[in-house]
Amino acid sequence: SISLSQCQCIPGYELLTENGVTDCFPCKYNYYKNITSNELCLQCPNNSYTVSTATNSFEFCICTNGYYGTAPCTKCDFGYYSNFNEIDMECKACPLNSYTLNRSSTNVSDCLCLPGFYSSTGIGPCSPCPLKTYQPSYGSTTCIACSQNTVTLSVGSSAIYDCKCIEGYEGDGTLCLPCPYNSYKSIINNSACVTCPINSFTNRSLVNLISSSVVNCICAPGY
Repeated sequence: SISLSQCQCIPGYELLTENGVTDCFPCKYNYYKNITSNELCLQCPNNSYTVSTATNSFEFCICTNGYYGTAPCTKCDFGYYSNFNEIDMECKACPLNSYTLNRSSTNVSDCLCLPGFYSSTGIGPCSPCPLKTYQPSYGSTTCIACSQNTVTLSVGSSAIYDCKCIEGYEGDGTLCLPCPYNSYKSIINNSACVTCPINSFTNRSLVNLISSSVVNCICAPGY
């Protein structure tokens, strides 16, 4: 005959005494044992768990949301997320033009539109802000219009200073005013207007004249 001390619990079970009964009980959730022995079950590493009791292998410790790989699990990096709870899966990249603000993100809803981009929900996939607009914040649903007489040089602008004064105007991009008399500006930027060449001037009789080219500088009488 075999004595009780010679009996060994199979993998997935541990020897315990409960309510006065000594027996092999299944490993609890989030514990495992992969050998035949009377030792206690081992807890899964941090950020992993089991989907059932009586787990008989370390390999069945599955990464929690926001982590990937096999235990011990690795955090999803910025711009990635996971919510699949499966072994040996990689984190998923955020949709186009969106990003997470933290590591170990657990859902695509953590993927916020980047500055310069927007969507109806503020999460990816996101579209670039159109010309003449900008957006400095993450997770935006709209873009902000540039002030009057300004334009952006490309889509996807993320700062108010991407708004540039159009031809014939000078300023800092937040406020652009027409070039003063006897000056002009032919490029889109926030620099000052250029003084007309010597012996030339802009026509004061044209009240609404926007001097956007040196051709707006006309020669003085006698020149």
